Amino acid sequence: MEINMYLGCKFNLDFNKLWLEGMKDGEGQLSERMKKDEEEEKFWQDFFNKNRKGALGDKEIAPLRERLVGLLNKDYNVLEIGPGWGNYSYAIAEKVKKLTCIDISKAVINFVGSEAEKRNIFNMEFIHSKFEDFHAKDSYDVVLGVNCFYRMKDMRNVIQKMTSCGKNLRIIGMTSGPDRPHYLELHEKVGYEIDSPRRDYIHIYNILYEMGLYPNVEVVDLKRDFVYESHEELIKDNVKKILGKYDLKEVEKSILKRVKINDGKYVYAHEFKGILIYW
Repeated sequence: MEINMYLGCKFNLDFNKLWLEGMKDGEGQLSERMKKDEEEEKFWQDFFNKNRKGALGDKEIAPLRERLVGLLNKDYNVLEIGPGWGNYSYAIAEKVKKLTCIDISKAVINFVGSEAEKRNIFNMEFIHSKFEDFHAKDSYDVVLGVNCFYRMKDMRNVIQKMTSCGKNLRIIGMTSGPDRPHYLELHEKVGYEIDSPRRDYIHIYNILYEMGLYPNVEVVDLKRDFVYESHEELIKDNVKKILGKYDLKEVEKSILKRVKINDGKYVYAHEFKGILIYW
């Protein structure tokens, strides 16, 4: 598909550059994982060797997955970028004619392929490649990816490739904010500096807009219960984003008023958003 000439509102910002800047740490540096493909492979090998603590589970992303699958047709030949541990892949494969997964990590491909066989899903194939380096030989009705763009430095190029590879539909999915509410309160009322995310779907949307593409955007409500065995574990996990010194009693007060105790465990319910951008 040909990219349209941009005739819309002019920005004094380069959103593609802002996307790249958002990948960097507070000192303006890219992590080794962002720079080196072998570090990404090592991350996923370690991930599958552990219990995947911190990963979003099936229940938590179910509303986003259901809406994503609802955009697909049973006759579609789909290319999925970066399937991760397959949170979306298996449901997609069960809905469509064929699903091809592309990933830079061999560990990811091996894991998702093995899990698909266990689930008796046999309409999937796999390509071991970086999407940025990928040259499509087949034609795909849909090209999609969810939370897989964190290492992609040139989103404009990625969007161009998705547009050219997908005949009917291209979908970018992300989980988004807001941050856990105690962080927002501590920042707004007390002035604490919080290590908040530096990139979000709005950067991608604005890149699309600048390219003359006018995508649909859907926001899906999501919820996650963070469960802790002890008060100490609760506090330790919920001060990680505070930069600099802080008053522990003040922070504890902000956290505890958002926590319920269930069967002796501390439960912090966090409501956030899932985003689908499609064109």
